[in-house]
Amino acid sequence: MRIVLLYLSLNLHDDEEERGERKHAKDALLLWCQRKTTGYPNVRVENFTTSWRNGLAFNALIHAHRPELVNFNALNPNDHIGNLNNAFDIAEKKLEIARLLDAEDVDAARPR
Repeated sequence: MRIVLLYLSLNLHDDEEERGERKHAKDALLLWCQRKTTGYPNVRVENFTTSWRNGLAFNALIHAHRPELVNFNALNPNDHIGNLNNAFDIAEKKLEIARLLDAEDVDAARPR
């Protein structure tokens, strides 16, 4: 989860030399996220932007590794900000992962 948060918080600019390596790493990370979140209702990780807006994918990643920390079935798919803050708060307080994203920035037409 830490690497996902870090990736989403960075504004990566590919140059010619690093494009292939970054594409491979990005694809591998996306595949890992897809595998970890498979089977979770209302979670379909297809990219690193819109797939994360409602916060459910972040909560699913936490739940997949530490199910006692997230009551996934109690989350409301329509409460994007609440879901995002839930995941970010748990990551910060229980998993010691620094909060790198703001819920309002992720729940945007074009996430920053």
